[in-house]
Amino acid sequence: MYISQPDPDLYKQIHVFDKQCQAFTFVRSGVEGDRAWCYFKNGVPSPTTREDRNSSIRPRW
Repeated sequence: MYISQPDPDLYKQIHVFDKQCQAFTFVRSGVEGDRAWCYFKNGVPSPTTREDRNSSIRPRW
């Protein structure tokens, strides 16, 4: 998914409302191309540490 404002907090707000989205990874522009990207995930993968990326899981309410 591409959104015109490369802001990981914006993606975090969007993924909270998608019931199938269990986690996401935000990739800053310049890492995988000219644009920032967000990968929505329907599962929660094992955590990894990578520069230029922010990840989050769905809050358990």
